[in-house]
Amino acid sequence: MIRAHAAAECVEALAKKWAVEIVQTLERGPRRYNELRKEVSEQLTPKVFTRVLRRLEAENIVRREVVNDSPPGVEYRLTAFGRSLLAALDDVAELWTRRHSP
Repeated sequence: MIRAHAAAECVEALAKKWAVEIVQTLERGPRRYNELRKEVSEQLTPKVFTRVLRRLEAENIVRREVVNDSPPGVEYRLTAFGRSLLAALDDVAELWTRRHSP
């Protein structure tokens, strides 16, 4: 039962639109807001993108840090929990491929 609950939590966290794309982009390292948005999809409006990032931050998938560089800004990176979702994504993709490949 615990395993089923954990799987359900994982699916719920990643089922939100753009969550997988953001997690996979941050796998390659921290990104500033505009850089991340461009890599994920320039079709995303800033309002929607900010809403998704805030939700992922609230769920402890990404961490937002204020950067005091020039120019100042914010940077997003995966948390340990966010990194653990990458392994789950890989497992799901591998299982799906094995079951659905000719």
